[in-house]
Amino acid sequence: MKQRMFNKTFAAGLAVFAFVELFNITDAFINGNLFSGKPSPVLLFTYMIIGIVEETVFRILPGRVFGGKLTSVKREAAFIIITSLAFGLFHLVNLLSGASLSYTVLQIVFAASIGSFFCLLFLKTGSPVLIVVMHIAHDMITGFNTPELTGGVIYSLPLSMRDIIVVAVQALIFVGFVILFITADPAGGRKQV
Repeated sequence: MKQRMFNKTFAAGLAVFAFVELFNITDAFINGNLFSGKPSPVLLFTYMIIGIVEETVFRILPGRVFGGKLTSVKREAAFIIITSLAFGLFHLVNLLSGASLSYTVLQIVFAASIGSFFCLLFLKTGSPVLIVVMHIAHDMITGFNTPELTGGVIYSLPLSMRDIIVVAVQALIFVGFVILFITADPAGGRKQV
């Protein structure tokens, strides 16, 4: 892989991630869902396994296999788009666990956007640990603040406009970060697309 913009991308990525997760926690507090999920140790272990497996399958392995071929901004962007769409569409599997179609579509949008964020961080920092820890942290924060997870049914309630707005804001933040940093030159300028 190419030279990494580790410090700049790592710090900015961490700040964006923390902001989005604080946004999630604030939303849960406002809506009375803060700590309503009561995840069990088994569920927490499941989050860890899911984070490790999903990041390995959708970003780490493809990044290692194709990393040497990502020699231009266009190739990096195509790689991020393809792996992120695959990650988003993978969440169709949640329909099998009882998730509603509307929530599944919303989760696909969110998963693709956060997937693009994780992919960019991996490409720019080369750190698989960073994206795995962020993925696990996001899943745990979601689990702590989603009462449905306690009952074993994921996202089967009716979709609200608030849900759509929250995911839209988060997706815009993640995708905006990716667009900003995909073209960033390590020297501080902009790369030619």
